[in-house]
Amino acid sequence: MQIQDLSRTTLEAFFTSIASLRRVDLRGKLPVLRLPVMSVHGVGDNVVNPDQATLIGRYVRGARIEMMPHSRHFPMLDEPESFNQRLHSFLKNSGID
Repeated sequence: MQIQDLSRTTLEAFFTSIASLRRVDLRGKLPVLRLPVMSVHGVGDNVVNPDQATLIGRYVRGARIEMMPHSRHFPMLDEPESFNQRLHSFLKNSGID
């Protein structure tokens, strides 16, 4: 999905998908992950609370949590250079590069 596609989404469809996300809790499945995990969040995110963003670190051993200081919900758009540097570093250090 492209960002511009969001403008064609009806409010009803948007709220329906958000409501479905609230009903799903996958935390119990996270500990079985056996691969490198990086979670990137914007400090100013008003969709996913930054405190909630760090929860993945409790459930995935060795998870890397990146908090982007000048970003909101889309850090890859708010701080593209910093985001790309962090992603490249993660991939390089994880042996995925």
